[in-house]
Amino acid sequence: LVLLISFGFYYSHSLSRYTNGGETDPIQRTTIKYIEHIIEASRINGMNPALVAAIVAVESNFNPNALSYAGAKGLMQINGVTARYLKVKNLYDPESNIKAGVGYLNELSEMFGGNLRLILAAYNAGPGAVKKFGGVPPYKQTRKYVEKVLALFHIYKSAPELIALNSK
Repeated sequence: LVLLISFGFYYSHSLSRYTNGGETDPIQRTTIKYIEHIIEASRINGMNPALVAAIVAVESNFNPNALSYAGAKGLMQINGVTARYLKVKNLYDPESNIKAGVGYLNELSEMFGGNLRLILAAYNAGPGAVKKFGGVPPYKQTRKYVEKVLALFHIYKSAPELIALNSK
């Protein structure tokens, strides 16, 4: 049974099976929306585009008009405080949103010494929470977020359009 996952992958297993430790079948076809913006922002900021694609998938399911209950907007779900800090005017513009979100990821990477789990936890719960707890905060939502992004990162690293770019 081949399922179309709305964030762009066709593959022969459900995401829940994958995230519960199931083995993945080979990806038959992949299309990552906004790939050109993801690649460019990743290149500029020294981030892995597969990681950025995974974050966008988890944050907004590649919906540039996504709005969270907490007011985070766009593809990378940037909140108002972070948008002002990053000087982003239009959070619903895919290019601006991705550029700002990846720039912020780069800052978090520097802040947490490149530790991927801490970077993701800080992106989700805020760098203050990660510092307060000295690691991934004990928030159920944040812990699930980190695992989801890491699972998708693993999948996206095999995306044909990203294979050559996944050296970081």
